[in-house]
Amino acid sequence: MIESNDNSSSLNRQSTILRQLETIHKSNSDADNKIFKLKSKNAPTKSEFDSIENKGKNLDQYFIDNPPIKDSGGLLLTEFVIVGDERTAHDSRFLNQYQVSHILNTCGHLIVNIFDPLELYNPTARAKLEMTHQTNSALIGKLTYFTINEWEEHKVNNLQNLAFLTKVYEFIESAVQQYKSCLIVSPDNKCATVVIGIVYMMMKYKWTVHKTLEYICSRKSDIEITKTIIKHLQQLQ
Repeated sequence: MIESNDNSSSLNRQSTILRQLETIHKSNSDADNKIFKLKSKNAPTKSEFDSIENKGKNLDQYFIDNPPIKDSGGLLLTEFVIVGDERTAHDSRFLNQYQVSHILNTCGHLIVNIFDPLELYNPTARAKLEMTHQTNSALIGKLTYFTINEWEEHKVNNLQNLAFLTKVYEFIESAVQQYKSCLIVSPDNKCATVVIGIVYMMMKYKWTVHKTLEYICSRKSDIEITKTIIKHLQQLQ
């Protein structure tokens, strides 16, 4: 239960995230690509993030009404932005239920876009469609994809390329502005998806890395990140 007037939980979570970021920052240069697991002990209070509005509703109240999608591998970051894994990207039932119109695939060499008509002659895509009994899915040709082929789950680049990040932001917003959902996917849904989520929220809400991580960690309990990624994200502030 999220308490509306419990400031101590907010401070406790904030200090927890700050301590973890300080640990990452103080690690030696040899640990730049070491994977750190971020954890937050408490969910957000209703009084937090009250400046963000989604269709007249503050994000905290939205998430009180709409808890994490625990049974699917997907999780709502905002009302229309979802992070998930390969299974989520290939589940037509899920995609229809959450009105997903756009999919941002962070690891295109590892996750095939099975509903993209351009992949119909890809043996891997056809095999996955057949395996999931979706060869005649109405979603084929109905989804818009943005695919990154150079990323790994924990090795992301182009975070210093503002033109690239702007394209990412605009792609997600093109779904949001239509009141449709954008699904961001990676193999494990632990790092690459989170990085895109951080970039999007920093650009949309003008948040710092710390505030964005504090918020996302309160929603997602299995985040993994590296010092290099943190340093690049901080340059966006």
